[in-house]
Amino acid sequence: MTVGGRPRRLVLVDPCLQGLGSHPYHYAAAVRAAARRAGCDVLLVTHRDFTAAPADWAVLPVCTHTAYSKYTLCGGLDRLDDRGRGPWLPAMPWAVAHARRRRDERIAAFAQDVLPALAGLAAGDAVLVATASELEAIGLARALAAARPPQGVGWHVQFHFPIFRGFAADIPRQEPRLAAARRVLEEAARAAAPHAITYHATTAELAAEYERLMPAPVGVLPYPVQVPPPATRPTHGPLRIACLGDARPEKHSECLAEVVRQIAADPAVAGRVRFAVQTNRGYPATSRKPEHVAVTRSLTALARAAAAGAPVELLAGPLDAAAYARELGAADVLLLPYDQGRYRSRCSGVVLESLAAGAVPIMTGGGWMARQIAAAIEAHAAAVMARSRVLATRRFERPRIGRQPLTLELAAVAPLAGGAAAVAVEVAWEGTGHVRLALPPVRVAVTGGPAGPATVLAAGAAAGVSTAIMPLTAGPGLRLEILPACGADAAAPSAITVRELATDAPVPASAVGLVIAAPADAPAAIREVVRHADHYRATAAAHAATVGRTAAADEIVRRLLP
Repeated sequence: MTVGGRPRRLVLVDPCLQGLGSHPYHYAAAVRAAARRAGCDVLLVTHRDFTAAPADWAVLPVCTHTAYSKYTLCGGLDRLDDRGRGPWLPAMPWAVAHARRRRDERIAAFAQDVLPALAGLAAGDAVLVATASELEAIGLARALAAARPPQGVGWHVQFHFPIFRGFAADIPRQEPRLAAARRVLEEAARAAAPHAITYHATTAELAAEYERLMPAPVGVLPYPVQVPPPATRPTHGPLRIACLGDARPEKHSECLAEVVRQIAADPAVAGRVRFAVQTNRGYPATSRKPEHVAVTRSLTALARAAAAGAPVELLAGPLDAAAYARELGAADVLLLPYDQGRYRSRCSGVVLESLAAGAVPIMTGGGWMARQIAAAIEAHAAAVMARSRVLATRRFERPRIGRQPLTLELAAVAPLAGGAAAVAVEVAWEGTGHVRLALPPVRVAVTGGPAGPATVLAAGAAAGVSTAIMPLTAGPGLRLEILPACGADAAAPSAITVRELATDAPVPASAVGLVIAAPADAPAAIREVVRHADHYRATAAAHAATVGRTAAADEIVRRLLP
């Protein structure tokens, strides 16, 4: 692949690429390797702190700022509550002016920083700005207006961060936040003409958000994974449960010490699992923010527990690519109890990499993360229902679920006291396409007796139902409770169908992995995986090939090149 007698060039710009072991680093490594396989030269434009690149990488470390900033639309979400409502008092005029100056400075700096990388480009080359916010999109457009490169170059920006809080009903009140950014983006796009930028997001959920902002359509460019093929893991010995990536509040890292404590104290699973926790913090060590202090305390408690002989290994990070791949390959289970207020529309590289590696994910539901295994869960639920005897069926048309749960006595399974049983909950949703992705999900739990973890059911983009299988030990007093999930005040599915089932033997709750409602459900999910370890391992391994195909870096490079 040549242009003008030289190989085609891919310029990958990532202002968040600051060091080894980060996901921007793994992203760059995957895309660079794929571009090299396609015969392209690759130039990486990174943050100026990135000074430890492999010797054979062509790197221009010039970016003054990262895309992480309180002056971006995503950064502004910290000032909103879970439903997108801002503070009662408006910002002072001087504060508004200060924020505008800071945004302008960042845009100007990015435009100036990337200019050297645009020199010498030719038709057939491509530029991708990854891990971007709206400020980098504006900066690239201004750099184009200044550089006036030749036509025929592919220009791409990939957004990585959410710009809304809450659900579909909460978005209209947040639209005014977008007005100024939308106006500047439109002006920048006109200035860059005749060049046009193609906009991408890492998920369909995120693309739907940015289409409300951008002056052009926003597509989905998958996040690439670069891990070895699924490992052949030992079928004996304790399950290795890994928590990889930086420890941060939005990953609920403050809960890890309590999860380890509960599992270590449970005689039913003690000795059958072992934890591996990456301990580098994704925030300044000196931070006194309460959420950061809570994570630090949890890591300190884990260190004490490890010293006292608890089944936990502490992994000093950040991990380089080889060490990270080894940990993925060694893990039987990935514990991912992320805050869905932050991750509902956002891609997680750890999720994709764990799935591609054939590990079993335990992750919070309500958004993009859980949708990665939704099809496998639906297939499993259909198989369980097909081989079970239906004892009772109840259907609720257009239920309005609010602060008071929809509660059902599971009376039909009571006579089977001590026997194997389950309840199947099927939720149907209204709307089409991306609208469905922003509908409030529901939390489903069985109370009053031995049961598995609470789970979350959410709508997918395609028409259809979402189903949960809740295994239980039959007996009196069992109740099913359905509540709004992920901070929603209410949920309004089009229908809910509940089936009480008699099963020949205890059935797994899920396939590939487990979707939980909150970090507090993680211990019950771990017990579920231990009980049905062979089933979860086999279904996760079968699912791995699917992820490897859809998140292949080679396909991403093919889409980037003109």
